[in-house]
Amino acid sequence: EGSTTTHSINYLEMGNDDDEDTAKPAIVLIHGFGASSYHYRYNVPILARRYRVYALDLLGFGWSDKPIMDYDASVWRDQVVDFVREVVWKDDDGEEKVVDKVNGEEEEEQRSKEKSQVAIAGNSLGGYTAMYASSDERIKEHVSG
Repeated sequence: EGSTTTHSINYLEMGNDDDEDTAKPAIVLIHGFGASSYHYRYNVPILARRYRVYALDLLGFGWSDKPIMDYDASVWRDQVVDFVREVVWKDDDGEEKVVDKVNGEEEEEQRSKEKSQVAIAGNSLGGYTAMYASSDERIKEHVSG
């Protein structure tokens, strides 16, 4: 069993959350080295007119936690993957357990829930992190840009 470490992550969420626009991807913006989500202060309101937009502070930057640790690309990749799974997709873990009674016995069936598509974009280190996270097996099927 692995241990879990929790860090506080600062992010901004804004935009279109219409039920009829579920085909549009959510947009996740990732800042570059030495910056923060504030880097996107002019972009977010414009994009939010048509999309649900998130801009997050990577660990070690902005208002997110700055833990004493060895920072490498996998730290930020995992942060972005976790952010997509835990914030963008909210409580949707991708599977719904359904219990059916057949001949008096219960059978569990896994049904896949629809996960929203996500477009991940970044600048500098954020661009690299966006590419790295987008190719991760845990989310790549749902990354549209």
